[in-house]
Amino acid sequence: MRNRTFKTPGLSEENHVFFMKNLWDARKVRARLLECFERASNPVLPADEVKRLLTFVIVGGGPTSVEFAGELANFAARDAKAWYPDLY
Repeated sequence: MRNRTFKTPGLSEENHVFFMKNLWDARKVRARLLECFERASNPVLPADEVKRLLTFVIVGGGPTSVEFAGELANFAARDAKAWYPDLY
């Protein structure tokens, strides 16, 4: 199964890009998101590093991307805010 990138420059796994084709991909994205929030919650990190860790880019405007954007916003507003209150 190949991922369609529509020749968008920079979209490759070598550039820390995660694709959403199957359940395994979703689990990798979830693990990486939680890792970013966990690392960002370190109180000794400079603000620019926290911002970098908590900056996510979603490429695409199809159903999967739109649904993921909404779920990510919901996660950040509710779950992450409860789990990592020092980040807010």
